[in-house]
Amino acid sequence: MTFARWPETVLAEEVECEREEVSGELRRRPQVEEADAERAFDAPRGEGCYEWFVRNAKASAWLLLATTACSSSSSRSENAPPHPRVVETLAHDRNRPASIAVDGTNVYWIEVGQAFAANGAVMSAPLDGGAPHTIASGRRNPDALLVVGSDIYWTDHFAPGQLMRASLDGGAPVTLAAGVSNPTGIAVDATGVYFTASGTVMRAAEDGGAPTTLASSRDNPTAIAIAGNALYWVESDIPGAVVELPLDGGTVTTVAAMESDPTALAVDSTRVYWTDDTTPGAVAAASLLGGAKPLTLTTSPSGPLGIAVDKATAYTTSGNRDGGAIVGVPLDGAAPFTLVGGQDGPSGVAVDDTWVYWTNAYAGTVMRASK
Repeated sequence: MTFARWPETVLAEEVECEREEVSGELRRRPQVEEADAERAFDAPRGEGCYEWFVRNAKASAWLLLATTACSSSSSRSENAPPHPRVVETLAHDRNRPASIAVDGTNVYWIEVGQAFAANGAVMSAPLDGGAPHTIASGRRNPDALLVVGSDIYWTDHFAPGQLMRASLDGGAPVTLAAGVSNPTGIAVDATGVYFTASGTVMRAAEDGGAPTTLASSRDNPTAIAIAGNALYWVESDIPGAVVELPLDGGTVTTVAAMESDPTALAVDSTRVYWTDDTTPGAVAAASLLGGAKPLTLTTSPSGPLGIAVDKATAYTTSGNRDGGAIVGVPLDGAAPFTLVGGQDGPSGVAVDDTWVYWTNAYAGTVMRASK
């Protein structure tokens, strides 16, 4: 393998493997100098198929460079994503990046910083390349993140716990709720901002004021989302659960009981999805209409954390140091596949029509891969 002018272009030129030769060009923005890149290596991906990686030394991660086209006699997995696939580093040397979101122009993430220290941040970076931008700094362990229209919302987890909002057009952050005990998840609709805190689910008005308690004495509610006319959240204390509350009030009902450490939550027009952060872990779903038994989509990812869903696939971050991965779980029940492996502490995940985005907490990187 040879490299053309770095970092603008990486060229895979007449790469030989056991059965074939391939040639082609992939464009990337690794944001590192040539001296920071080590030589590539190949990894088998089904008989006659190879993936080619290059190491980004600053990011301490193996980045997928290309996948060879398989010969007709090979047995490439039917569940593997199409190739070639592009992996890009959008930001590096970050301070424990975690939750992530994306819109049509930027990717957004929080940087947790050190525990109890006011050195966390809310950040963004252009999708077409460019330096990261600080939206808010001096945060105390920010946790959840949500972008809605021209606003970005987040929680500052540790004392003083706060629910925050900032305009993407600039300006000082606005405190929507202060003095909250360990706020975590966020959801937004036209009536206000919903969030979870220690044992409670609350709603704050966009113009501030005292938040309203919607549910109390719950078992550690964390991730939260809105679908249809209901609010959904996970409760991670053992035994864990996924629950539902009508937006106009009423009784909390159980969607799924006896879950093992449910952690992340996502919704689409028909289902609510969640991860069980155990080993082996699980990605599961339940109908928004209720009635049917929850469906386990897979039990193969180890310790799945974040989750994001498109029309066909649920993507989750799996694993911890060095051996972490971004795993795709087809919604039709097909076998899961590894989108990208060799990640260092993958955490939050987000999707758009073309890319999957994630953060590597230990490597300090913000990444994306083509679907």
